[in-house]
Amino acid sequence: MHVLVIGGGVIGMAIAYEARRQGWSVTLVERNHCGQATSRAAAGMLVPVTEAQFGEEEMYHLNAASLDRYPEWVERLEGETGIPLHFRTMGTLVVARDPDEWGYVKHFFELYHRLDPAVQLLTPREAHRLEPALSLNIAGALYSPGDHQIDNWQLIRALREALVRGGVQVLEDTPVERIVLADDRCTGVETARGLLEADVYVLAAGPWTHQIPDVREVLPIPLRPVKGQVLILKPTATAPMPERVVRGFQAYLVPKPDRLVVGATQEEVGFDPYPTAGGIYTLLEGAYEMVPGIYDMTLADILVGFRPTTPDHKPILGPTPVENLVVATGHFRHGILLMPITAELIVEYLRTGQVPTALRSFLYERFR
Repeated sequence: MHVLVIGGGVIGMAIAYEARRQGWSVTLVERNHCGQATSRAAAGMLVPVTEAQFGEEEMYHLNAASLDRYPEWVERLEGETGIPLHFRTMGTLVVARDPDEWGYVKHFFELYHRLDPAVQLLTPREAHRLEPALSLNIAGALYSPGDHQIDNWQLIRALREALVRGGVQVLEDTPVERIVLADDRCTGVETARGLLEADVYVLAAGPWTHQIPDVREVLPIPLRPVKGQVLILKPTATAPMPERVVRGFQAYLVPKPDRLVVGATQEEVGFDPYPTAGGIYTLLEGAYEMVPGIYDMTLADILVGFRPTTPDHKPILGPTPVENLVVATGHFRHGILLMPITAELIVEYLRTGQVPTALRSFLYERFR
Protein backbone atom coordinates (compact mmCIF):
# COMPACT_ATOMS: atom_id res chain seq x y z
CA MET A 1 0.00 0.00 0.00
CA HIS A 2 1.14 3.53 -0.79
CA VAL A 3 0.23 6.19 1.80
CA LEU A 4 0.50 9.91 1.07
CA VAL A 5 0.55 12.19 4.12
CA ILE A 6 -0.28 15.86 3.64
CA GLY A 7 1.42 17.95 6.32
CA GLY A 8 4.87 17.78 7.88
CA GLY A 9 4.28 18.84 11.47
CA VAL A 10 4.91 16.33 14.23
CA ILE A 11 1.48 14.73 13.65
CA GLY A 12 2.04 14.20 9.93
CA MET A 13 5.64 13.05 10.40
CA ALA A 14 4.64 10.60 13.15
CA ILE A 15 1.88 9.09 10.98
CA ALA A 16 4.32 8.75 8.06
CA TYR A 17 6.88 7.15 10.39
CA GLU A 18 4.40 4.66 11.82
CA ALA A 19 3.01 3.82 8.37
CA ARG A 20 6.52 3.12 7.10
CA ARG A 21 7.09 0.79 10.07
CA GLN A 22 4.20 -1.27 8.67
CA GLY A 23 6.28 -1.80 5.52
CA TRP A 24 4.14 0.47 3.36
CA SER A 25 5.43 2.90 0.76
CA VAL A 26 5.04 6.42 2.17
CA THR A 27 5.25 9.92 0.74
CA LEU A 28 4.99 13.04 2.88
CA VAL A 29 4.34 16.48 1.37
CA GLU A 30 4.88 19.68 3.34
CA ARG A 31 4.06 23.23 2.24
CA ASN A 32 7.25 24.67 3.78
CA HIS A 33 9.79 22.81 5.93
CA CYS A 34 8.91 19.93 8.22
CA GLY A 35 8.07 20.94 11.76
CA GLN A 36 8.93 24.61 11.34
CA ALA A 37 5.45 26.08 11.90
CA THR A 38 3.11 25.17 14.77
CA SER A 39 5.31 22.30 16.01
CA ARG A 40 8.34 24.58 16.44
CA ALA A 41 6.32 27.21 18.34
CA ALA A 42 5.22 24.63 20.92
CA ALA A 43 6.72 24.18 24.39
CA GLY A 44 6.81 20.37 24.55
CA MET A 45 4.84 20.03 27.80
CA LEU A 46 3.42 16.53 28.29
CA VAL A 47 0.95 17.28 31.06
CA PRO A 48 -2.38 15.44 30.81
CA VAL A 49 -3.24 16.19 34.44
CA THR A 50 -2.66 19.95 34.53
CA GLU A 51 -4.18 20.32 31.06
CA ALA A 52 -7.39 18.58 32.17
CA GLN A 53 -10.68 20.48 32.24
CA PHE A 54 -13.95 19.70 33.97
CA GLY A 55 -16.25 17.83 31.58
CA GLU A 56 -13.43 16.82 29.22
CA GLU A 57 -12.72 13.33 30.52
CA GLU A 58 -12.40 11.94 26.99
CA MET A 59 -9.54 14.33 26.24
CA TYR A 60 -7.80 13.52 29.51
CA HIS A 61 -7.90 9.77 28.83
CA LEU A 62 -6.58 10.26 25.27
CA ASN A 63 -3.80 12.55 26.52
CA ALA A 64 -2.85 10.15 29.32
CA ALA A 65 -2.82 7.16 26.97
CA SER A 66 -0.54 9.05 24.60
CA LEU A 67 1.88 9.94 27.39
CA ASP A 68 2.04 6.23 28.30
CA ARG A 69 3.33 5.54 24.80
CA TYR A 70 6.04 8.20 24.88
CA PRO A 71 8.88 6.20 26.53
CA GLU A 72 8.77 3.57 23.76
CA TRP A 73 8.70 6.22 21.03
CA VAL A 74 11.58 8.12 22.60
CA GLU A 75 13.71 4.99 22.98
CA ARG A 76 13.08 4.01 19.36
CA LEU A 77 13.67 7.46 17.85
CA GLU A 78 16.81 8.10 19.88
CA GLY A 79 18.12 4.65 18.99
CA GLU A 80 17.47 5.11 15.26
CA THR A 81 18.80 8.66 14.95
CA GLY A 82 21.18 9.27 17.85
CA ILE A 83 19.37 12.55 18.55
CA PRO A 84 18.65 13.13 22.28
CA LEU A 85 15.04 14.17 22.90
CA HIS A 86 15.44 15.25 26.53
CA PHE A 87 12.28 13.44 27.60
CA ARG A 88 12.06 13.81 31.37
CA THR A 89 9.87 14.03 34.42
CA MET A 90 10.26 17.42 36.05
CA GLY A 91 6.88 18.35 37.52
CA THR A 92 4.71 21.42 37.08
CA LEU A 93 4.02 24.29 39.46
CA VAL A 94 0.73 26.07 38.76
CA VAL A 95 1.24 29.46 40.41
CA ALA A 96 -1.41 31.84 41.76
CA ARG A 97 -0.26 35.45 42.03
CA ASP A 98 -3.17 36.77 44.10
CA PRO A 99 -6.15 35.53 46.16
CA ASP A 100 -8.47 35.43 43.15
CA GLU A 101 -6.10 33.18 41.22
CA TRP A 102 -5.55 31.09 44.35
CA GLY A 103 -9.29 30.43 44.55
CA TYR A 104 -9.25 29.28 40.95
CA VAL A 105 -6.24 26.99 41.57
CA LYS A 106 -7.95 25.41 44.59
CA HIS A 107 -11.05 24.84 42.45
CA PHE A 108 -8.99 22.83 39.96
CA PHE A 109 -7.13 20.99 42.70
CA GLU A 110 -10.24 18.84 43.19
CA LEU A 111 -10.04 17.63 39.58
CA TYR A 112 -6.26 17.25 39.42
CA HIS A 113 -6.03 15.41 42.74
CA ARG A 114 -8.72 12.98 41.61
CA LEU A 115 -6.70 12.21 38.47
CA ASP A 116 -3.39 12.00 40.32
CA PRO A 117 -3.35 11.76 44.15
CA ALA A 118 0.26 13.00 44.15
CA VAL A 119 -0.91 16.52 43.20
CA GLN A 120 -0.68 18.86 46.17
CA LEU A 121 -1.25 22.47 47.23
CA LEU A 122 1.74 24.47 48.49
CA THR A 123 2.09 27.64 50.50
CA PRO A 124 4.27 30.39 48.99
CA ARG A 125 7.19 29.35 51.20
CA GLU A 126 6.80 25.66 50.34
CA ALA A 127 6.64 26.49 46.64
CA HIS A 128 9.75 28.69 46.88
CA ARG A 129 11.62 25.96 48.75
CA LEU A 130 10.78 23.53 45.95
CA GLU A 131 11.57 26.02 43.17
CA PRO A 132 14.00 28.75 44.34
CA ALA A 133 13.49 30.74 41.14
CA LEU A 134 9.90 31.49 42.19
CA SER A 135 8.89 34.84 43.59
CA LEU A 136 7.85 34.89 47.23
CA ASN A 137 5.12 37.38 46.37
CA ILE A 138 2.60 34.73 45.31
CA ALA A 139 -0.57 33.45 46.95
CA GLY A 140 0.31 29.77 46.61
CA ALA A 141 0.88 27.02 44.07
CA LEU A 142 -0.34 23.63 42.95
CA TYR A 143 2.35 21.03 42.33
CA SER A 144 1.96 18.12 39.92
CA PRO A 145 5.16 16.06 40.36
CA GLY A 146 4.49 13.50 37.63
CA ASP A 147 4.37 15.87 34.65
CA HIS A 148 6.78 15.31 31.76
CA GLN A 149 8.22 17.33 28.94
CA ILE A 150 10.23 16.80 25.76
CA ASP A 151 12.39 19.07 23.62
CA ASN A 152 10.06 19.59 20.68
CA TRP A 153 12.84 21.03 18.50
CA GLN A 154 14.86 17.85 18.95
CA LEU A 155 11.72 15.78 18.35
CA ILE A 156 11.21 17.51 15.00
CA ARG A 157 14.81 16.77 14.02
CA ALA A 158 14.56 13.14 15.08
CA LEU A 159 11.27 12.49 13.28
CA ARG A 160 12.54 13.97 10.02
CA GLU A 161 15.81 12.06 10.27
CA ALA A 162 13.94 8.82 10.99
CA LEU A 163 11.72 9.36 7.94
CA VAL A 164 14.68 9.86 5.64
CA ARG A 165 16.57 6.89 7.08
CA GLY A 166 13.46 4.74 6.83
CA GLY A 167 12.93 5.43 3.14
CA VAL A 168 9.96 7.82 3.32
CA GLN A 169 9.86 10.21 0.38
CA VAL A 170 9.81 13.66 2.03
CA LEU A 171 8.79 16.49 -0.32
CA GLU A 172 9.24 19.88 1.32
CA ASP A 173 8.29 23.24 -0.24
CA THR A 174 5.44 21.32 -1.87
CA PRO A 175 2.06 22.87 -1.06
CA VAL A 176 -1.00 20.88 -2.12
CA GLU A 177 -2.98 22.96 -4.61
CA ARG A 178 -6.00 20.69 -4.87
CA ILE A 179 -7.21 17.21 -4.10
CA VAL A 180 -8.52 15.29 -7.10
CA LEU A 181 -11.79 13.47 -6.37
CA ALA A 182 -13.81 11.02 -8.45
CA ASP A 183 -16.73 8.82 -7.35
CA ASP A 184 -16.27 9.65 -3.66
CA ARG A 185 -12.59 8.67 -3.81
CA CYS A 186 -9.38 10.63 -3.84
CA THR A 187 -7.39 9.86 -6.99
CA GLY A 188 -4.46 12.18 -6.43
CA VAL A 189 -3.20 15.53 -5.19
CA GLU A 190 -2.07 18.37 -7.41
CA THR A 191 1.15 20.04 -6.28
CA ALA A 192 3.78 22.31 -7.79
CA ARG A 193 5.68 19.10 -8.55
CA GLY A 194 2.73 17.71 -10.47
CA LEU A 195 0.13 15.07 -9.67
CA LEU A 196 0.97 12.69 -6.83
CA GLU A 197 -0.97 9.45 -6.51
CA ALA A 198 -1.38 6.94 -3.71
CA ASP A 199 -3.79 4.32 -2.37
CA VAL A 200 -4.65 6.23 0.82
CA TYR A 201 -4.33 9.92 1.68
CA VAL A 202 -3.97 11.35 5.20
CA LEU A 203 -4.81 15.01 5.83
CA ALA A 204 -2.58 16.23 8.65
CA ALA A 205 -1.96 19.83 7.65
CA GLY A 206 -2.90 21.34 11.01
CA PRO A 207 -4.77 24.66 10.79
CA TRP A 208 -4.12 24.79 7.04
CA THR A 209 -6.06 21.56 6.41
CA HIS A 210 -9.30 23.26 5.40
CA GLN A 211 -7.52 25.83 3.23
CA ILE A 212 -7.05 23.25 0.49
CA PRO A 213 -9.90 24.20 -1.90
CA ASP A 214 -11.39 20.74 -2.44
CA VAL A 215 -11.20 19.92 1.25
CA ARG A 216 -13.12 23.08 2.08
CA GLU A 217 -15.88 22.13 -0.37
CA VAL A 218 -16.18 18.37 0.19
CA LEU A 219 -15.21 18.23 3.88
CA PRO A 220 -16.29 21.48 5.56
CA ILE A 221 -14.09 20.89 8.61
CA PRO A 222 -14.94 23.44 11.35
CA LEU A 223 -11.33 24.35 11.97
CA ARG A 224 -9.84 27.70 12.94
CA PRO A 225 -6.31 28.88 13.80
CA VAL A 226 -5.68 30.18 17.32
CA LYS A 227 -2.54 32.30 17.25
CA GLY A 228 0.10 31.81 19.90
CA GLN A 229 3.11 34.03 20.51
CA VAL A 230 6.09 32.40 22.22
CA LEU A 231 9.31 33.92 23.56
CA ILE A 232 12.69 32.17 23.62
CA LEU A 233 14.91 33.36 26.46
CA LYS A 234 18.54 32.45 27.13
CA PRO A 235 19.72 32.21 30.74
CA THR A 236 22.76 34.14 31.93
CA ALA A 237 25.20 33.76 34.82
CA THR A 238 23.00 36.02 36.95
CA ALA A 239 19.71 34.59 35.74
CA PRO A 240 19.60 30.77 35.97
CA MET A 241 16.63 28.83 34.68
CA PRO A 242 13.90 27.39 36.88
CA GLU A 243 14.20 23.66 37.47
CA ARG A 244 10.52 22.87 36.79
CA VAL A 245 7.74 23.96 34.52
CA VAL A 246 6.05 27.04 35.99
CA ARG A 247 2.53 27.84 34.80
CA GLY A 248 0.40 30.85 35.58
CA PHE A 249 -2.62 32.69 34.26
CA GLN A 250 -0.73 34.87 31.77
CA ALA A 251 2.28 32.74 30.90
CA TYR A 252 4.12 29.46 31.34
CA LEU A 253 7.86 28.88 31.56
CA VAL A 254 9.37 25.63 30.28
CA PRO A 255 13.12 25.09 30.80
CA LYS A 256 15.03 23.28 28.05
CA PRO A 257 18.72 22.35 28.05
CA ASP A 258 19.61 25.43 25.98
CA ARG A 259 16.69 27.86 26.36
CA LEU A 260 13.66 28.91 28.38
CA VAL A 261 10.35 28.84 26.52
CA VAL A 262 7.83 31.45 27.65
CA GLY A 263 4.36 31.17 26.17
CA ALA A 264 1.80 31.42 24.97
CA THR A 265 -0.89 33.86 23.98
CA GLN A 266 -4.25 32.62 22.66
CA GLU A 267 -5.57 35.01 20.02
CA GLU A 268 -8.54 34.67 17.67
CA VAL A 269 -7.02 36.74 14.86
CA GLY A 270 -6.82 34.28 11.97
CA PHE A 271 -3.47 33.72 10.30
CA ASP A 272 -1.88 37.00 11.41
CA PRO A 273 1.83 36.01 11.47
CA TYR A 274 3.23 39.02 13.31
CA PRO A 275 4.20 39.27 16.99
CA THR A 276 2.61 42.16 18.84
CA ALA A 277 3.82 44.48 21.56
CA GLY A 278 0.77 43.61 23.66
CA GLY A 279 1.35 39.88 23.35
CA ILE A 280 5.02 40.16 24.28
CA TYR A 281 4.22 42.46 27.21
CA THR A 282 1.57 40.09 28.54
CA LEU A 283 3.95 37.13 28.47
CA LEU A 284 6.86 39.00 30.04
CA GLU A 285 4.67 40.51 32.75
CA GLY A 286 3.13 37.15 33.68
CA ALA A 287 6.48 35.36 33.61
CA TYR A 288 8.30 38.07 35.62
CA GLU A 289 5.70 38.09 38.38
CA MET A 290 6.29 34.35 38.88
CA VAL A 291 10.03 34.12 38.14
CA PRO A 292 11.66 37.56 38.57
CA GLY A 293 15.03 36.27 37.35
CA ILE A 294 13.90 36.40 33.73
CA TYR A 295 14.55 40.16 33.88
CA ASP A 296 18.25 39.53 33.19
CA MET A 297 17.79 36.85 30.54
CA THR A 298 18.45 37.43 26.85
CA LEU A 299 15.45 37.61 24.54
CA ALA A 300 16.72 35.32 21.78
CA ASP A 301 13.66 34.88 19.56
CA ILE A 302 9.93 35.46 19.16
CA LEU A 303 7.90 32.70 17.53
CA VAL A 304 4.33 32.71 16.25
CA GLY A 305 2.33 29.51 15.78
CA PHE A 306 -1.26 28.63 14.93
CA ARG A 307 -3.07 25.93 16.89
CA PRO A 308 -5.61 23.95 14.80
CA THR A 309 -8.80 24.30 16.84
CA THR A 310 -12.30 22.81 16.58
CA PRO A 311 -15.50 24.09 18.25
CA ASP A 312 -15.29 21.43 20.99
CA HIS A 313 -11.48 21.63 21.32
CA LYS A 314 -11.15 17.95 20.44
CA PRO A 315 -9.14 16.64 17.47
CA ILE A 316 -10.69 15.23 14.32
CA LEU A 317 -9.26 11.78 13.67
CA GLY A 318 -10.08 8.92 11.32
CA PRO A 319 -12.18 8.29 8.23
CA THR A 320 -14.12 10.87 6.23
CA PRO A 321 -16.98 10.57 3.70
CA VAL A 322 -14.28 10.30 1.02
CA GLU A 323 -13.50 6.59 1.00
CA ASN A 324 -9.69 6.67 1.01
CA LEU A 325 -9.18 10.07 2.66
CA VAL A 326 -8.34 10.09 6.38
CA VAL A 327 -7.99 13.16 8.59
CA ALA A 328 -5.81 13.90 11.63
CA THR A 329 -6.04 17.52 12.74
CA GLY A 330 -7.60 19.82 15.33
CA HIS A 331 -5.21 18.95 18.17
CA PHE A 332 -5.36 22.52 19.60
CA ARG A 333 -2.79 22.75 22.46
CA HIS A 334 -2.06 19.02 22.54
CA GLY A 335 -0.29 18.24 19.27
CA ILE A 336 3.07 17.27 20.78
CA LEU A 337 1.42 15.28 23.58
CA LEU A 338 -0.99 13.45 21.25
CA MET A 339 1.62 12.60 18.61
CA PRO A 340 2.20 8.92 19.52
CA ILE A 341 -1.39 7.84 19.98
CA THR A 342 -2.60 9.76 16.94
CA ALA A 343 -0.07 8.02 14.71
CA GLU A 344 -0.78 4.58 16.15
CA LEU A 345 -4.58 4.87 15.94
CA ILE A 346 -4.58 6.30 12.41
CA VAL A 347 -2.26 3.56 11.17
CA GLU A 348 -4.34 0.92 12.99
CA TYR A 349 -7.38 2.18 11.08
CA LEU A 350 -5.49 2.09 7.78
CA ARG A 351 -4.31 -1.45 8.50
CA THR A 352 -7.63 -2.95 9.63
CA GLY A 353 -10.30 -0.76 8.07
CA GLN A 354 -12.01 -0.72 11.48
CA VAL A 355 -12.35 2.39 13.63
CA PRO A 356 -10.47 1.80 16.93
CA THR A 357 -12.59 2.30 20.02
CA ALA A 358 -10.36 5.15 21.18
CA LEU A 359 -11.15 7.13 18.01
CA ARG A 360 -14.93 7.02 18.23
CA SER A 361 -15.31 10.25 20.18
CA PHE A 362 -13.05 12.12 17.75
CA LEU A 363 -14.48 11.24 14.32
CA TYR A 364 -15.25 13.81 11.64
CA GLU A 365 -18.87 12.65 11.49
CA ARG A 366 -19.71 14.50 14.73
CA PHE A 367 -19.64 17.74 12.69
CA ARG A 368 -21.59 16.52 9.64
